[in-house]
Parts: sequence; C-alpha cells; structure tokens
Amino acid sequence: INAEYMGENIKYKMGCGAQTRESESSETRIVMQESSSRADHQHAQREVVRMERIGEMAGGLYERNEAQLREEEKQVVSGFVEGKSAGEGIKKTRAYETHLSEAEYLAKKELFWSTRVQGNPLTWNTLKVMCETDQETAQIIGSEYGLTLHNKSMRISYGPAGDLYCIPIYVINPPSKYNCASKKTSPLEDVKASAKTEMISLTMRRVIKSDIKLSIENTKCGRELRTIFLESIQNATGKLRMFCIGKEIEDNVPLCNYSIQNNYVVICCLLYTSEAADE
Repeated sequence: INAEYMGENIKYKMGCGAQTRESESSETRIVMQESSSRADHQHAQREVVRMERIGEMAGGLYERNEAQLREEEKQVVSGFVEGKSAGEGIKKTRAYETHLSEAEYLAKKELFWSTRVQGNPLTWNTLKVMCETDQETAQIIGSEYGLTLHNKSMRISYGPAGDLYCIPIYVINPPSKYNCASKKTSPLEDVKASAKTEMISLTMRRVIKSDIKLSIENTKCGRELRTIFLESIQNATGKLRMFCIGKEIEDNVPLCNYSIQNNYVVICCLLYTSEAADE
C-alpha cells in the first residue's frame, strides 16, 4: 500500500512539474512575441519617419543640392563625351574629360572627402568605400548600411536617418581623358560672370567663442571673406579654414560657386600659433 501511495505521489509531482514548465514556456513565448512585436513596431515607426524626411527633401532641397552638385562638377569636368558612359550599375555616370592633370585630379578627389563636415561621418566613410570598390560590392554595402539611392545612382542618396548626400561624378568615376584644352574662361569664371551680384549676410560660427555676422557680395572670393572675418577679430593670427554646406571655401573660388545664399552659416576653424594661444 505504501509503495502504491508513493508511486502515485511521485506521478502527481511529476505531472505538476510538467504543467509548471509548460506554463513557464508559454509565458516566455508570449513575452518574446510581445517583445518582437514592439521591436517591429518601433522599426516600422522609424522607417515611416525616415521616408517622410526623404519625401520632404525630395522637393526644393533636392533641387538646391542638385544645382550645387553641378557647380561642384564644373571645377573638374571640362566636357562630357557624347554618347558614352563610365562605370556600371549604381556607379554609372556620363563619361567626361578634364583639364586637370592626373595628379591634380587625384588631389581634387581627396580634397572632396577631406572636407565633408556635414552629415554622418560613418555614412561618408561608407560612400567612400563604395566609390573605391566595384559596383556589385558597392550595391551590397549600400543596401546593408541602409542607403536609399536616388534614380539607382550613387550621385545622390539618402542615409539611414534620411539625410541627403551628394557625390560629384568625378569622385565616382575617373575622367576618360586628362589635360584637355581648357576653355577661354574657367568654370569658376563662368559661374561668377553669370551670377547676379548681391549682398548676403553670413553667420561666421566659431567653435568656442560667439558667432560673428558680416555682409559680403556673393561674387567675392573666399580670400576676401577671410580678410573681412579676420579684421573683425582682434589679435587674430594663424591659419583659418572655412566650411559651408559641406565644402571648404577656397581662397580663389567665388562664394556664388558654392551656392552660398543669404543667412547661411559658415563654420570657422581658426588655428592659432602657440604665441597667440599663450596670450
């Protein structure tokens, strides 16, 4: 009798244990399903926000950046080769020639990457890797990172957060010919000649100190903007680098060539000498 009772008791306990484990397993599955559902919902919300941001940028901002991109390309591209293209897939662009030497072209290309001060640095690094590899690998990298390409081209794309990124064709593909005969006027002079001269107000933003507002004609060059800014600072010595809309402002380039408009912000990086820093 005792043995029979003990056997029934053990069976009962084993049954209760199995029910408990099954109940715990069910609760775990429910929690995991709820967690997965919340994650999917959050991902969907982020995707909606990203697409809305891309939609907003697809209007006037896209047109403005397209114009800036064409002006950027004029600094290297002397002319397009009729009926020919360069690259394949997402790296396909129009074939072009340049008045620069190969060394000058490579320096200009490197300058582009070194002056990207707006946007996500990781996104710029990803785009640089994509430009330096074949189109199939570039497409895989862009897809894994979450880039959205405009017209299936690397020239204009949107980052995972919906930010707009523009790359001139000379960065994506090399020219078909170097040292081509240049025009009577350089692309920079053409832009300056066609631009309407007007006074623009700029905010010169410094890293530590307060902003400085100044006015200048849009056809003036970076050298003149540099002079006006340094004159507004007392005892300013050292090297000054200026950046606006993701590009470094060069001394011999008119401001209108960068499509700089009224009320734009210019980032100023002033490198003081050791003597000036001590003062």
